[in-house]
Formats: sequence, structure tokens, C-alpha cells
Amino acid sequence: MAPAVLKSQSKMLVIGASGGSMITTGLASTLINHLWFGKSLKEAIKTPVLFVDTENAVKFEPKFDNGVIKALEALGHNQKPADKFYNVVNAVEKKEGCIWAASDHRKLGEAAGY
Repeated sequence: MAPAVLKSQSKMLVIGASGGSMITTGLASTLINHLWFGKSLKEAIKTPVLFVDTENAVKFEPKFDNGVIKALEALGHNQKPADKFYNVVNAVEKKEGCIWAASDHRKLGEAAGY
């Protein structure tokens, strides 16, 4: 797992992932989609990811943007079909007095609390 706590003046984000070598990919993808592109935690976690394995082959999660796949293929990137993606990201965010939680659908997770 790879827990992280990000804190600013107005919010706090606690995020973590599991999935061996795919942890970094899952966390980076989620953080980029949430913090830079403004997606909700749920949408950021749900966004399909790509992974470059130890053989330098690119693997795409199902439903990944086909335009990106074709563009990388045209550039000569070695691609392999991805059987399964094992990265699982979970996060809790406190923003403007509200707490939001999201759990990864890849592991059939669901955020719950009191």
C-alpha cells in the first residue's frame, strides 16, 4: 500500500492504493485527474489507467481512450493486452467542512461511514 496525506489551507486528502507495481500508476492517475483536471474523487478513481510493465510494454485498462491507444501504437510503443488491473485506490477528502469518500470499483468497494 502507499498511503499519502495532502493538506492545504482549505482541504485535506487522505489517499492510498494497493496493487504491487501498479500502486504508483493508480495513485498518480487518481491525483492528476482529481487535483489537476477537477474530477470528483469517485470519477478520478474510476478513470481507466495505463501501465508500463517491466518489459516496457504498455497495458491499457478496458475502456481506455482508443485515440490514445492508437496514437501510442503509431509511435511504435510495444503493447500487450491487459488481462486484469490490480491497482485499487481509496480516498477520503475533507473540503469546505464536508467529508467525501470514494472506494475503487475494481475491487467492488463502496465508501461507508457514520
